[in-house]
Amino acid sequence: MIRRRGFSHLGCRPLWMPARGHDEEWTDAKRHHTQHGPGNRGNVGLKRCSKENRGRKLAYHLEGRLLEVCDCRVLCPCWIGEDPDNGTCDSVLAYHFDAGTIDAVDVAGRTIAMVSHIPGNVLNGNFRVALYLDEGTSDPQQEALLNVYGGKLGGPVAELAKLIGEVVSVERVPIRFDVNEGRGTLSIGQVSQAVLEPYKGPDGATTTLSNTIFSTVPGAPVYVGKATRYSSHHAELGHNIELAGHNALQSTFVFDG
Repeated sequence: MIRRRGFSHLGCRPLWMPARGHDEEWTDAKRHHTQHGPGNRGNVGLKRCSKENRGRKLAYHLEGRLLEVCDCRVLCPCWIGEDPDNGTCDSVLAYHFDAGTIDAVDVAGRTIAMVSHIPGNVLNGNFRVALYLDEGTSDPQQEALLNVYGGKLGGPVAELAKLIGEVVSVERVPIRFDVNEGRGTLSIGQVSQAVLEPYKGPDGATTTLSNTIFSTVPGAPVYVGKATRYSSHHAELGHNIELAGHNALQSTFVFDG
C-alpha cells in the first residue's frame, strides 16, 4: 500500500515522491485522438499537434478503450465542470490497452483501473484513489504504467494525475474488461462490478459527448450510457454502492507522450 498527499501545479508534473519500489512510480502522457464507436478499435487516428512532441522520441504510445461509471445520475455533471449530484462523486474507471509501448515495454493486453472518491467539484482535485492492475501485469509493465498514470512522462494523462491528492493502495487483481456491441462489462477483483449500456441517437449511432471542460480521456469523444448495474465496496474510500440506471461512459483513445 502507498499513500501520497498533495500535488504540484508547476508545469504538468505532479511532484509525488515514491515511498518504495515500482508500486510507487507514477506517470504522465500526451495524446491526441480520433474516434470509433465503443467496442470498435478500428483505425484509430493520431494527430500530433504539440510542439513538444515534434523532433523527439516518444516515451510511450497507447491505444485502447475506457469504461467508466459513477454514482451521479445521467449525465455526470463533473464532465462540464459542475458539482456532482450528491456533492461528491464515487467512480470506477478502467483503461484497457489494445496496443502500446512505454519506454520499449509492451503493455498490450493490460488493464489499469481506478476506484476513486472525488470530494467535491472535479476541477478542485484532491481525488482519493485505489489503483488496480490486472493480475497478468509483469513488474516492468506495472512500473511503466504507474509512470504514465502518475504524471512523470507528460501529456494529457498528467493533467488527470494532477487532480489526485492521495493514492491509498496499488494492487494486482483479476480484472474483467469486455465490450461487445457497445455493451460494457467491468469487474475489478471483489471490489467493483458494472454493466454499461450506451444511449443511441435517432440514426442508431451511439450518443457522443465531446469538447468538455473535464475528461478522463482528454481529446477523445466519449459515448454516453447508463449502468444497468454498478456495485462498488471500498471502506477506505467510502464506497458502499449498489445502483442501477446511473451514469456510465465509454471511449476509445490514443495517448502519446
